[in-house]
Amino acid sequence: MITTQTKTIPKRRRTYYSVVGIDEGLDYSVPSTMITDQSSPSCSDVLFRNKMIKKAFGANVFAQTDTTPLSSQVTALNVYTKNNETEVLVCHTLDDVYKYNTTLDVFECITEGLVVEDAEDVWVTSANVTVATTLSARKGDNALEFTLASAFTNGIVAYEDVTAKDVSTYDHLHFYIKSSIDTTVGQLRIRLSEATGGGVGVTYADYDVPALVADIWKEVSVALLSPAAGSVGGTFPSDLNAVLSVALLTVGDLGAMVVTLDDIMTTKIELGTEDEVVSYAIINDYYIYSTGVFPIKYWDMSSSNVKVLTGAESLSANAMLLMGERLCLYRLPNCPRRVKWTVAGGVSIPPAATDWTDTGSGDTDLDSIFGADVIQTAAKLGAYVVVYGKNNIALQEYVNDVNNPFSFFIRVPGVGTPSKRGVANAGNFHVVLGWSDIYRYEGGTEVVSIGEKVRDELFSIINPSYIHRSFLVYIQERDEVRIYIPLVGSELPNAYFTYDVRRKSWTRGLSSYTGYGAWLKNESETWHSFMGGTVTWEEAIGRWNDSLLAVDAPSILLGNSSGIVYEDLEDTQNRGGVAIDGWCDTKDYVAGQGYRRESTNWMEFNFEALGHTLELSYSLDLGATWSTPVSFTLNSVWTRYSLDLAVTSPQIRFRFRNATLGQSFSVRQFELGFISATDRETE
Repeated sequence: MITTQTKTIPKRRRTYYSVVGIDEGLDYSVPSTMITDQSSPSCSDVLFRNKMIKKAFGANVFAQTDTTPLSSQVTALNVYTKNNETEVLVCHTLDDVYKYNTTLDVFECITEGLVVEDAEDVWVTSANVTVATTLSARKGDNALEFTLASAFTNGIVAYEDVTAKDVSTYDHLHFYIKSSIDTTVGQLRIRLSEATGGGVGVTYADYDVPALVADIWKEVSVALLSPAAGSVGGTFPSDLNAVLSVALLTVGDLGAMVVTLDDIMTTKIELGTEDEVVSYAIINDYYIYSTGVFPIKYWDMSSSNVKVLTGAESLSANAMLLMGERLCLYRLPNCPRRVKWTVAGGVSIPPAATDWTDTGSGDTDLDSIFGADVIQTAAKLGAYVVVYGKNNIALQEYVNDVNNPFSFFIRVPGVGTPSKRGVANAGNFHVVLGWSDIYRYEGGTEVVSIGEKVRDELFSIINPSYIHRSFLVYIQERDEVRIYIPLVGSELPNAYFTYDVRRKSWTRGLSSYTGYGAWLKNESETWHSFMGGTVTWEEAIGRWNDSLLAVDAPSILLGNSSGIVYEDLEDTQNRGGVAIDGWCDTKDYVAGQGYRRESTNWMEFNFEALGHTLELSYSLDLGATWSTPVSFTLNSVWTRYSLDLAVTSPQIRFRFRNATLGQSFSVRQFELGFISATDRETE
């Protein structure tokens, strides 16, 4: 008898592949199946730190600029420190200059100008109007609060007589105002009159107040050239050479209301442009700056307004540095290769024209080493200054000769930066945005590429017509450099790449900023300010007593084209109240030997995470399309989560994502469970 023995084929078990230490960042240099397990082929607004992926931190609005924006696009924020360590934050926009009032938490305008009326004392009011000073000021100690009864109908609300003011050489009228009711353009006006009492018998000019939102301060800057219809005098502002009063008016009966007014002055706006940059230096306790458009100006911290620097009326600069006891300017008007310097000692007290003409001062053109190239910027590096052109790098050395104190020599020909803000100074080295790569420069005869993993992507998405508006920021406390760039279709920076100096890794994200600076925190965080008082200890995803949150901890400030300033913080999950969409892709995983791909049954995906919530999806076609996201609720301790799969493909990648207001996530480890499709049987 013949018998048949059944043979049982051994069951294939799942294979698990584990990945830890996910902090090597972006890598576009090789195909997404060939990058390391710790790298990502695509991400946005995440950090790669301490062997994990983490949603990027956010930023809070600074100095109430979301409700009362500054006059125009923010270009720079600089800390002005005197020898006695007195410190003020200075903010520049295209049109104006401000100092930060730490008590009021507002920026006060200090643009070159003439204070017509500081609104510190009460004015003369009309019938049915009362006035009082209020500590709810925008500049100085007081503002004026005018209460209009319903019986008041139209005309002059109040006025103040002043000592004769010649405002004919200024171009704008600047003031702060708010109303208890909504108003439209021209329902309120400010009058400058050459008669007392706000009179109209002689030259006067009325200026329309823009539309106001109830109970919101408005910073107003209107051209003196264009007063409202009915103004008398002929030509403005040239005819306003003896102003004797300033008045507040209503046009039409607006009913009962309260109007608050502060700091009326005439100004000469800065005339900055998006293509110029602000440079500054502090010398002999003066804050001296250039907007790239002459003249150079200065502030002494005590004056109400900045002033033109004597001797620098026709000067401007792309960069301004102290070198060899002299103030040096780089790239002057109509002299794109010129370096100019003061006498030893820099700027006198008070400033004098001879600072730029006496023995020891001078200038030179870098034609012999730059050729047709032009100076873009300059930055200190050890005992030298590095002068960057568009296509060359040179060094400036102090040689201690009174008549010829500096020598200049080329160091790296053929490499430069397209941007006047294309260099970040990290202390003992610079990070340089080039035309097709990002470099590290340490002062030698060559630069070192640090952009290999991202350069192809970065320079394929940057707008080549506006690459010169890109800017770099070095954040010392995090040892990272951010490169803000305008994407194709944008004229201003609206995206960033971040280079982690220690890990030599890259990440990227989306944010629209135009100017930057650093500032020291005024107060330490409390639990309520850290997490908004809305979460418990168990739900927290950061350390509320971290040193970066303490008083005097440095913060990065960033401003945008709308005049809003933000403080970049590690204790917030949003940007100015808007949710951050943070996501990160894994590499494309394949099974098989060497570079051969084989059809694979992907069975499960396990990961460790903490935070608030996380959406997980996968792609089987190299990121072209994605599965429906699955949401996971996380907590404050590392926890293992699993996603069951039943898909077959040669490759698979996964995406971690959170785009929810006030939320974050961190992932530190994951593993894939799979079976080769040729070997699969029922488990």
